Amino acid sequence: MTARTHPPAGHAPARQAAPNWGGDPKEEAHGIRSLLAAFAATITLLVPASAHAHCKSRTCEERVAAKKCSQHRPRWCVERAILTYRLRGWQAAWMRRIPGCESGWNVYAYNASGSSGLYQFQPSTWATTPYGRHSIWRAKWQALAAAWMVRRGRTAEWVCS
Repeated sequence: MTARTHPPAGHAPARQAAPNWGGDPKEEAHGIRSLLAAFAATITLLVPASAHAHCKSRTCEERVAAKKCSQHRPRWCVERAILTYRLRGWQAAWMRRIPGCESGWNVYAYNASGSSGLYQFQPSTWATTPYGRHSIWRAKWQALAAAWMVRRGRTAEWVCS
């Protein structure tokens, strides 16, 4: 192991010079923009951009959410349902809040009263939705059925709200 030595007396460590933009406002603005771009690139590495950031249309957003929707990622299924039924404001917030309250985001949650899945559908309620013929245990169908009910004003049928 080698011992580290300090620089000899009278020799200060090299310091990086501050950028000299010469006082020209255009040059100064260009320098600031360059620094901001470098900062933004660093932040992008630390915080991933939204999955929909590249999308310019609603169909693109729906395709992204549809690809990511799975039993292991039920939140994407909820996002897909929100986009499919064009829910906004309180309706979209409700769709995102209820699975946490009803099932703790557990797709396979089951209640002694017979309620099942993310949104804890009763079998009789499930049968009244257009998705009643599909498996109640699939996150995709649960989210779409809940969104369909929200769109029709049937949110009072849930205990959590």
